[in-house]
Amino acid sequence: MLVNREAFLKALENVESGVDSKERLEQSSCVIFQNERVYSYNDEISCNCPSGLSDNFKVAVKAKPLIEMCRKLPDEELKVVVNGNTFVVRGKGKKTTIRTEQEIKP
Repeated sequence: MLVNREAFLKALENVESGVDSKERLEQSSCVIFQNERVYSYNDEISCNCPSGLSDNFKVAVKAKPLIEMCRKLPDEELKVVVNGNTFVVRGKGKKTTIRTEQEIKP
């Protein structure tokens, strides 16, 4: 699926405050894509906003490497795909994969 990099990055940054790098709760260091939204949570807050991705994206992925990678890519549009247990982001001439969680925890 093609997404506008700036809009996708803005959605990730909107939920970044809910990401817990120490993962005190299961998957709290992840962003979760589900129901066309992106979610994050920690032991204090929960965040969500529209992701710009279709309802087919139901996956949890580590937030920090995804956000850092999206900040570094100069492309206007990115191709985002879930391929097995990897979240794949492609720009022009660049491809990054991030391992996904086995399943989304409630």
